[in-house]
Amino acid sequence: MKGVISMKALKSILVVFTLAVFASVIQLPGMALAQEAQGNANGSLAAGSMQLAPQASGDSTLAAFDGSVYEDNIWPSESENAFYYMSKDSGSRGVVLRKFSLDSMTSTDAATLTSFQEGYFLHDKYYYAQEYTYNSETGSGQFEVHCFDFLKGSDTLQFVAPGYTCYRLGVDESGNYYIAQGGINVYSPAGALLASNTDTIASDGFYGFDPSNGNFYYRGTTNWRYWGYDHEMDCLKVGNFDGNSLTYNDKSITIFNQRYYRCHHGYAQLFNGRYLVGLSPFNGNEVYVIDSNAVSLNDVSETTTTIELSGGFSVTDVALPADKVLFGATARSADYSSGYEDTASVGVCATIDNATKRIFVATGAQEITAYGIDGGELVGTIPAKQSVYNLMKVRNSLVALEKDDGGQFRVERIPIMFSTSMSLDGVDSLKVGEH
Repeated sequence: MKGVISMKALKSILVVFTLAVFASVIQLPGMALAQEAQGNANGSLAAGSMQLAPQASGDSTLAAFDGSVYEDNIWPSESENAFYYMSKDSGSRGVVLRKFSLDSMTSTDAATLTSFQEGYFLHDKYYYAQEYTYNSETGSGQFEVHCFDFLKGSDTLQFVAPGYTCYRLGVDESGNYYIAQGGINVYSPAGALLASNTDTIASDGFYGFDPSNGNFYYRGTTNWRYWGYDHEMDCLKVGNFDGNSLTYNDKSITIFNQRYYRCHHGYAQLFNGRYLVGLSPFNGNEVYVIDSNAVSLNDVSETTTTIELSGGFSVTDVALPADKVLFGATARSADYSSGYEDTASVGVCATIDNATKRIFVATGAQEITAYGIDGGELVGTIPAKQSVYNLMKVRNSLVALEKDDGGQFRVERIPIMFSTSMSLDGVDSLKVGEH
């Protein structure tokens, strides 16, 4: 570029550059970042204007949600530009799987599952265990394990497992099944028993399976003592399956809540096979990101199960080496005014964009804040139209299931954009050192 840029253009560029540093690579909906001119289609920047991505973000879309979500059973689908969710009628053993299209912003039924015990979602498929039946030949119970494929609309029997109860079910990237039945049993995709740990492991939910090292995360219990009494606490724990043997560390990585006193549905979730995002209401609704790829069972450093509340809360929030914990922030407040269950939100109040290493956290009832995962730098904030109940990312949009003051749900789709490049167009140039 040749020539010298004008003072007016320089002032405009400095303003735009300041906005760019604040917003990093996200164009936040509703922010007028370019007022005087538009960049060209490949993301270049004309003097006095700004464009953070090749396409415009557009305004958010708010639509009615004609259903209810059972606990934290809500799952995004990149392939379908949709999210799936489960509804359950009170008193019924059956559940309904539904699909909400982000193209039409409407819901349709996908399947009704009868005699339902537990399930696990992975890659547009829902794996679930039916209620047990009595096998007169063996004199014991057994239950069927099925897979419902959302894309095909088909339900397929996978295998029959022995036992009366499937407390929790999980599926890893290799298609192996983890069934909690007091201990944890691992079955192959064909139903062959691969490993079994008969220790009493109170696995009350699987939060994800790391394909890089065999780690899996689950909700367990640990007795903690405070106020002079024992308290059974829901905690995050880690196990490992190396293809042959099943091991686990019974120490707690962090506390979720006091069991039987407070309950939040969906304390943790593994994103992209690496980032374990957890939510700890007990620690002030702290959201944290753990690098699962770098965690080994021996890393868990819990050294005490006593909390000296009279002297202030002194328990390490996440009992892992500092370099394994990438990020921490405070999420929106919980609401236990109605009793045992948190009615303000389900899930971890956060979602991740893996390509740009950004985490979006519902930091307020109607506020979503974006941070960098690795450095924790603030990227920007996005307003939500109503109170955020659950937060997902689908393709190039944030998707918030929101709840108004009257308890009615809505779905808000918030387009977001990520910059790949930025350049200056024009005949003027800016020389370093000039004013």
